[in-house]
Amino acid sequence: MLTKQFSDIGNYLGVTNAAASQLIDRLVGMGLLEHAERPADRRVREVRLTPRGQALMEEDVHARPHSEPGGKLV
Repeated sequence: MLTKQFSDIGNYLGVTNAAASQLIDRLVGMGLLEHAERPADRRVREVRLTPRGQALMEEDVHARPHSEPGGKLV
């Protein structure tokens, strides 16, 4: 299962670590993400999708229209 650090998520979204942390806390509260500890460095905060979050992501991917190279919708 893919695990990401809070800072990676913040960088990807273009928001501060504090804003990413607030968003992550909301998604944890909704049961879509869970906190994961890195045994080698407990200072690092990581999150991963719960089974519910993974199912939602898969539904979204399958519901989106596919496009072919060049951006043309299929």
